[in-house]
Amino acid sequence: MESSHPDLAHHEWITQRVAQRNAEYPLPRQPATFDILTLVYETDAAILRKTAASVIAQDAHVWRWVICDNGSTSEGTRDVLRDLACHPNIDVEWLPKNLGMVEGHRRGLELCTADYVAFLDHDDVLTVDALRVTACIIERFDRPDFLYSDEDKCDIEERRFAPLFKPDFSPALLNDVAYTCHMSVVKREQLRGCGAFTDPGVEGTQDWDMALRLFEIGCRIVHIPEILYSWRALPTSTAMTLLSKPYVLDAQLSCLRQHLQRQGLAERFDVIANPAFPEPDGHWWIRRLAVPPEPSVDVVVLDTQVAKGVREITDYGNFHVRVAADGSVGPAEADFIALVPAGGELLSPGWLREALGLFELVRDAAIVCGQAGAESAENDPGYSYVRWCRRDAAAVAGPWVGRADAITAVGGLDASTGDLEERLRSAGWRIVTTPFLTVPVP
Repeated sequence: MESSHPDLAHHEWITQRVAQRNAEYPLPRQPATFDILTLVYETDAAILRKTAASVIAQDAHVWRWVICDNGSTSEGTRDVLRDLACHPNIDVEWLPKNLGMVEGHRRGLELCTADYVAFLDHDDVLTVDALRVTACIIERFDRPDFLYSDEDKCDIEERRFAPLFKPDFSPALLNDVAYTCHMSVVKREQLRGCGAFTDPGVEGTQDWDMALRLFEIGCRIVHIPEILYSWRALPTSTAMTLLSKPYVLDAQLSCLRQHLQRQGLAERFDVIANPAFPEPDGHWWIRRLAVPPEPSVDVVVLDTQVAKGVREITDYGNFHVRVAADGSVGPAEADFIALVPAGGELLSPGWLREALGLFELVRDAAIVCGQAGAESAENDPGYSYVRWCRRDAAAVAGPWVGRADAITAVGGLDASTGDLEERLRSAGWRIVTTPFLTVPVP
């Protein structure tokens, strides 16, 4: 659970950063247009006014705010909405009853007409330059399909804390945790094409379902490396803890299972809570089952002792171990090649199945590797638990498994492989790291 005490140093920093970045993100001459979509239900009037103030204060006048009231009965909430409906850029849709978050967003999406839809929860706030920065990034990256920004949290007094600086898009990480979240901005046409907000079984995690669906249909996804959104930390908000809304965990499990089903992978994978975490908290492990097919793997080691350890510990059928004592790896003679430089006894029994499963989940991955310092990860999960999650990596560390065809296509593997990562990335491949090559798991 995050501390509810604000980090005043961060509050000062983000205030200064918003002022400093004005010149870095000029509004394009022909900027994209935005519909901000918000679902309201019995929102505290004072908080709703703060959310509204953050929208109306946007310094780029390229927006319309579409508000769907999900059957609120509170006169305080309704009074605020009546006031907002008088604004020329704000449209309020009054739904007859609480239709839930999935159906409410679907109804709201039907009202959107802009190039992009930006999602804003009813109690959160945007930075004053959120849409201008987004419009600038959209132009720089030639109108991507889906953008997500960094975020932080704010308390009832608008003090900012708990910044979350996110990585560039990582399909492996998206399979583990709903990290894109706030602020999400999506091309309207892609939202309608991917099937978002159609499955009531993902109620409470519809933003993760949306992100997974956009990934599945091949959307171009871009990270905005700026904090543009502040998530209101209230006792009833998942900004504080998922335990405030325990049904969300069931929805997340359903979301991931449907993600596998749509890709034709449901019979080869199951979904469990990430075993590195002491209790379920929204981090998951999509685990490859011991079912066919089992691609062939050529495992290369540097001495006979390591070879012995690999053979004894590996729980996988279709692999062969060979010793390259002189460091000359040579060409692979299988579908995949694996290199275990040392410490074969430290491997998880399911290390090969974990790696090969990731190649199915992340189809542009060329290498799946372990993590540097994995032996200390149990006591030091790293920033935002990054060492307990699967994600894109900057470099290969520890044991690794690679696609033989991808490695051959970029010049192969020899005794000097220092530039292998660069060659693969230049060809459009990813490198993915997982803690589960060396950390024993169920």
